[in-house]
Amino acid sequence: MKRTITAIAATLSIFAVAAPAGAVINARGLNHDRLIDAGERSGKLTRAEARTLRAEQNAIERNKRRFERDGNYTRREKAIIHDQQDAAARHIDRLKANGRRG
Repeated sequence: MKRTITAIAATLSIFAVAAPAGAVINARGLNHDRLIDAGERSGKLTRAEARTLRAEQNAIERNKRRFERDGNYTRREKAIIHDQQDAAARHIDRLKANGRRG
């Protein structure tokens, strides 16, 4: 019984370590893209606003690619990207909540 529990714990820890560090970062980027598209379709974002938000997302992607060159993110690099994504999320929310209706 003890061996089985140890084997299961070891297997789970391997899967936890094997998850890429950038998975959360990538998921947020995809979510931001979906929010921008939805805002443009609904009319809450103008084309110019959507273009500005997409340019911000592209800048974050450029930083991600630059940070990934060595194969992984450092704690500081992750913090920089998360801060950029937090700012982008605030920008999306602010522009979508500006009183426009589609």
